[in-house]
Amino acid sequence: MRAEKTFFVYPLASGLRGTLYVGVTSDLPKRVWEHKVKAVPGFTARYGVDRIVWYEAHPSLCRPKL
Repeated sequence: MRAEKTFFVYPLASGLRGTLYVGVTSDLPKRVWEHKVKAVPGFTARYGVDRIVWYEAHPSLCRPKL
């Protein structure tokens, strides 16, 4: 039996009227921490984007059929 995984869509900001970033992860606390400590070089580290604005949980990464 396979355990269900939850995925999170989350926008981050660098500050008021700053740079925005939208990410997807299955481990939100770990991923936000990685942004805060700039563990992965790239866009968010370069622009100081590390403040979580919102998040939504989803049961899969697939787009629902309409």
